[in-house]
Amino acid sequence: MLPQEQASKMIRDNTVKMWMITSVQIEKAQKYMHNKEDVKLKELKKNEKYIDSYELKLYFDCENFLALFSPVAIDLRFVLSTLHISYDLERIGDMARKIVQTLKTCTTLTEDMIALFEIDRMFDVCSDSLEKVLNAYETINSDIARQVLVQDAILNEINKLATSRAVTAIQKNPQDAEIYLNLTSVTRRLERLGDHIKNIAEEIIFYVEADVLKHKKSRDFLEDNLL
Repeated sequence: MLPQEQASKMIRDNTVKMWMITSVQIEKAQKYMHNKEDVKLKELKKNEKYIDSYELKLYFDCENFLALFSPVAIDLRFVLSTLHISYDLERIGDMARKIVQTLKTCTTLTEDMIALFEIDRMFDVCSDSLEKVLNAYETINSDIARQVLVQDAILNEINKLATSRAVTAIQKNPQDAEIYLNLTSVTRRLERLGDHIKNIAEEIIFYVEADVLKHKKSRDFLEDNLL
């Protein structure tokens, strides 16, 4: 195996390892919501340190790859995309931690409250989407990545409903107002987590197809009006 191929493989392998730990963080956050005894907070903190370490390592490995091999075309897009993906994976892990912190304060949280805000569905969509983009990254398949762009709309829609659901619930049960407000915070963070997964999908599409989806409306405006 050539030195450039070895370096590329190491970057890819470490990215996948970071990905897997990030996926575990989402799964643990969902478990914690249902039963706080099932999840040890120390494990979450330990995993977060691993994620942070991988992000830093990937940053320097990608920087060295660019300096040593001066990649072009798909090799260059691979490195640039991986840099952005590692950032989004770190942010996803951070969101999972913040969700757990919020849930920690919900001492009288019930399954009915969780169901009202469709939080399990949001968690399931996030986990499925993150698994899909990992598959897309490993198989270099932009079609799989595009599926995630559609799934993101589900998270957006549920999050939009959260405030009105909270208002109605608080009117009926004002004693639980703090929990309902915290659950709107959870839905908002899950929606934001989905945005980071969507970013990853867009990076994979760029990596495979050289098609930049970010800020597409702005680019179209420039082409129509300025260029």
